[in-house]
Amino acid sequence: MTRPLQGGEPVVLIGMHTGGGLAFELPRARVSADCRFVRRREPRELALDIVAIDGIAGRVTLVYRATVPAHRELEDHVETVIRWDP
Repeated sequence: MTRPLQGGEPVVLIGMHTGGGLAFELPRARVSADCRFVRRREPRELALDIVAIDGIAGRVTLVYRATVPAHRELEDHVETVIRWDP
């Protein structure tokens, strides 16, 4: 089984940039969400889910995800605060 991405993994790109190869580590960060509903609060740790690399632009996009049960409660959603701790 493949272990989930955590950040800090080494990345080496060859043949994706006109200036030669690129090497870097994925950024490490703790991303959390605090979802508040009228009657409850749901804190969540987000998991690093997608890494998109644009070698030409020199850009890395990280997509994090979490699930929050909200069946028939969407109208009771007050706010969701996302926190990024590098």
